[in-house]
Amino acid sequence: MMNVPAQVECANRVYSEAIDLVSANNFLGWRQLSKRVWLNARESLVQLGQNELLPGPRLGNTEDFVDKAVESISPLISLALAGVESGIEQLRDQKSVFLDLLSVSDPDLNPFLTWERLRHTLGYVDHSLHGALCLDMGQIDLALDLARVKVDLYRAEDFREVWEEIPLVGWSQLIGENDCTEGWKYIASAYERWDWLSPIFADDLKYRTSLVAYYMALHIHELAKAIVLRRQGESRTNFASNLFVPLTFVSEGRDINERAMSLLHCHPEAVTTLWSSLNVTRADMEDSWDNWLGECQVWLNSVYKSSCQEVHHKHFFENF
Repeated sequence: MMNVPAQVECANRVYSEAIDLVSANNFLGWRQLSKRVWLNARESLVQLGQNELLPGPRLGNTEDFVDKAVESISPLISLALAGVESGIEQLRDQKSVFLDLLSVSDPDLNPFLTWERLRHTLGYVDHSLHGALCLDMGQIDLALDLARVKVDLYRAEDFREVWEEIPLVGWSQLIGENDCTEGWKYIASAYERWDWLSPIFADDLKYRTSLVAYYMALHIHELAKAIVLRRQGESRTNFASNLFVPLTFVSEGRDINERAMSLLHCHPEAVTTLWSSLNVTRADMEDSWDNWLGECQVWLNSVYKSSCQEVHHKHFFENF
């Protein structure tokens, strides 16, 4: 049994309570539940950090540490996902939960680099699950809204959007020592490891498909941003080593990637916002698509080396 702080609530129970409140249109009850869950999650996370970090540098398996941290905040994530699932305007926007996780502070823990990295990794978990559920429900706009929130991870007045911060999209020094392939395996296997996701996603296939669709959408959005930068004369000269959104989702294989592409195609108007929100046209995207995929293949070859990975969504615009 995972040793997590005692005050952690049952995520499944919180999710069930949240659904009951939504069904009853009890928004006051929702607010009270949110406050309780947030306070408990914060206290649990800080207590975990103190238990693991304050005695000294004895932290063993950092992935186990992340697992304990995710478990300690699982009621908060469950509640946030219930808000997305509700479809109710005042509940579906969960950017504040994401930002709160990134800013959990404790004077004794703040000097520890591991504490900072943990918060970033929890941000990766939170927005990935959020994005997967949004895509599962066809709410691409909501997923993109959170992915485009500007954050300053290192308090250096260097604000970037979530999808542009590599610790938030799979490069975590606490999971696989900054190996994005291990970061992907971690989040892709979430349904298998966290039973509190089972009331939210129908099954593991549905979860993985939705997760791939989310990262595929971010990848398409990144092309649009690259087109904008090229117009401004600021295009990255070495794309293969500067990709923000990792293409690790292709490792899920042809079937899941094609399912994910079909999921995106089910909502063509919403998909169009991935580039139109940046004043890029579909023609611009199609003109750049082949070159983009060629550079993507270079990236995949450099990351996976001996294991050949195919860009399964190469026909995205042909079938859209």
